[in-house]
Amino acid sequence: MNHSDIKHSAQSAFNWIRYSIDRNKGNGSSAYFHVLKSWGPAYPETSGYIIPTLLKYSSTFEDSYAYVLAEKLVHWLLSMQLKNGSIPGSTESKDQAFVFDNSQIILGLCSFYDKHPDKIDPDKIKSICSWLVNQIDYSGMFYKNTYVRDYSPTYLLRSVWALAFANEILSLDIDQYIEQSLEFYLSRLTKENSFLKMAIRPEDKYALTHNIAYTLRSLYELSLILKRADLLDLCRSSCNVLKEDFVKNSRLAGSYNENWDGDSSFVCNTGNAQLSILFKKLSANDDGYSEVSSKLLSGLMRHQHSIGPKSIKGSIFSSQPIWGKYQRFKVTNWTMKFYLDALLSHYEKEA
Repeated sequence: MNHSDIKHSAQSAFNWIRYSIDRNKGNGSSAYFHVLKSWGPAYPETSGYIIPTLLKYSSTFEDSYAYVLAEKLVHWLLSMQLKNGSIPGSTESKDQAFVFDNSQIILGLCSFYDKHPDKIDPDKIKSICSWLVNQIDYSGMFYKNTYVRDYSPTYLLRSVWALAFANEILSLDIDQYIEQSLEFYLSRLTKENSFLKMAIRPEDKYALTHNIAYTLRSLYELSLILKRADLLDLCRSSCNVLKEDFVKNSRLAGSYNENWDGDSSFVCNTGNAQLSILFKKLSANDDGYSEVSSKLLSGLMRHQHSIGPKSIKGSIFSSQPIWGKYQRFKVTNWTMKFYLDALLSHYEKEA
């Protein structure tokens, strides 16, 4: 895995994301391509957090069209904003908004505003944040408008990160809500350095590495924003378990339960991309993180399609094998977002 290979893979991954937006004439990135069916509709949530990926790609490779795409996504998302401030969860149910989706949109819009404050009305972002804060109950839990009614998964720490990031960029004065919500989800820490309720559904005993990575990356980012070393220690303690499992088995399982028992019947490529990014961030003191991060990425690069139509070329499927338990037979735009993020993080490091 050399610098040239990473650049080529990044450009190919970008071309897939570009097509997922261009095919909608700039009105969102299609959620997925299903190899046995067709393209899915534009997805507001992931279109939101693709924005910082496009900005990073644009600056890394001096690609002006990546910036154009990011700006198109910003305008498309804000064109759908509801009177209550939120962005709907899909183009089909235009009055239903979700906590997690709006959090990811906040991350994207704030990233764009931070670099181009003259191109976006900050009050529109503040309205989304106000709606999100109103979904928090007295205990600090996001209790309304979650994917599954009456279930608030721990990976909603990513929503806490979104509020903390917005608070930092826009000076919202919502510190108390951020701290309260953070402490609520931290109360789910187990003695095995895992967290309760990390899975998508309450009945699931195993959480995808995708959702585990959502949780752990949020701890890392919150540790920086809030200047809390204890959050970094928590993140590292959990990541150590995963890192050691990779060293032992030369791979990560696709999902893990609360005791870190893994389901190795598949690999969650999405989670591997996310963990490659996080392990690279944790590699300042090394501790083996840099090597594992590189190996996770090189494994993904081996599965990237170098030929095929625009729906396939440059892509990786969300599961390995492609009929694995996560997003069977699909290339999802969020998998491609995190894969491109991982490539950019390693390209930057190599440079």
